[in-house]
Amino acid sequence: MKRLPKQNGEKSTGRHPHSGEFARLLAKSGLSQVKLAALVDVHPNSVSRWSKEGAPGAVLAFLRLYCDVQSILERN
Repeated sequence: MKRLPKQNGEKSTGRHPHSGEFARLLAKSGLSQVKLAALVDVHPNSVSRWSKEGAPGAVLAFLRLYCDVQSILERN
């Protein structure tokens, strides 16, 4: 994953900007890293790497949808 150069004096945190969102969504989903890996058909090491480097947009979208569906199911 190639990163864009920092602009306007931004400091590098060493973390991908979406890594926090990924961690938040994963926790909200209640899924383990191993279960998520099985659901999206990747190796568990990939999920671990996403915690540091940020997940692909499709995985973030999947987790958002998963959390929304869980929320709807809990209401009914």
